[in-house]
Amino acid sequence: MTPALQPVEVDAELLQLAEIVLRQSRYTVERIPIDGLPCLLGEDQDNVVVLAAVVAVEDIFNVEPPLSRLLSSRLTDAHAESKKWDGYVIVITSGRPDDSMTEALNALTQNLNELRRLVRIGVDTTRADVERSIRAVLPLSKVTDDAGLLDPLAALEQRLVADGLEAEEVAAAITAFRATTASDSPTDVEEREIDRDVDADLESELDSAGEANDE
Repeated sequence: MTPALQPVEVDAELLQLAEIVLRQSRYTVERIPIDGLPCLLGEDQDNVVVLAAVVAVEDIFNVEPPLSRLLSSRLTDAHAESKKWDGYVIVITSGRPDDSMTEALNALTQNLNELRRLVRIGVDTTRADVERSIRAVLPLSKVTDDAGLLDPLAALEQRLVADGLEAEEVAAAITAFRATTASDSPTDVEEREIDRDVDADLESELDSAGEANDE
């Protein structure tokens, strides 16, 4: 018998913002209650997402099991319909964990059994921050600069976050890289062939950022 969901305080503002972001990213979204907990079921051509927003960090552990069951059921139906989706359970919160929860949260996100589980903490109640927090499941949009040309750095930033790197670390590395080229003339930048070499340079920046965080 499936245990009943313990009472959970929902962050209604974060949930509403997440719904807006998903809809604007061309997901079809519906609200589905799980034992009274409102959550989002979002689907696009590539992914199916079940998302909840909670106030308390400890409630992440309460809502993840029923979210995973719902998503597993939906993926089973999708296989019967010959659809090929990646499945994501996402829980977002504006709260921040204490040290005693860090290991358990890491273990939860590293559990890749059937589904990917994304936990985002310290999310501000703004559309921009919610979008950053769930960017891994958003389509890669065509990012252009003021001249209307493809910005390879912005596109790379989206790709790295979509691949699972932390948005804050990627943004810091991109900013640092832009700063190193800000004083270069257009000819100098072209000679560096940014489009080809930027991945290697940014990898170095990300490594440096990670080492600084470890310290």
